[in-house]
Amino acid sequence: VAAQAVGGIEQVAVLGSGTMANAVILNLRGLPAPPEITVVARSPEKVTAEGVAVWSFDRAEEALRTFPAVVSATSAKTRVISDEMLEATVGARSTPITIVDMAMPPDFRPPAVAHARYLNIDDLARMADRRPRRDDADVLVQNAAADAHRRF
Repeated sequence: VAAQAVGGIEQVAVLGSGTMANAVILNLRGLPAPPEITVVARSPEKVTAEGVAVWSFDRAEEALRTFPAVVSATSAKTRVISDEMLEATVGARSTPITIVDMAMPPDFRPPAVAHARYLNIDDLARMADRRPRRDDADVLVQNAAADAHRRF
């Protein structure tokens, strides 16, 4: 859902290098028109995704200043950029930005800037709920559960 929320945007920065960030990268690549992806990570050496640019986390502010979309999928316990810095950085932009904040707790406070679109994990959940369900997925899940039960 996060990848679809930024679908159609040519460049996306993904903050983080863990499981959620890798899932976002995988799904961004699966879009009909995959964007250029830059991973911004605290430990750039841990980034295993191929075909992405890698920046150290000290460039996170630059990513927010220059990329049209930023997906934050970190496991940080506090804000990754101060509220004041985020407001100043996003407020100084002359172009729109989409910020998808998948972190728990959130990495950002929603910026009070007209050209910023902010989506948090709850927004993504609502978007997922509105997506049409595939009935064949129910059958696949039921068959897998029955098979696992038989093996058990």
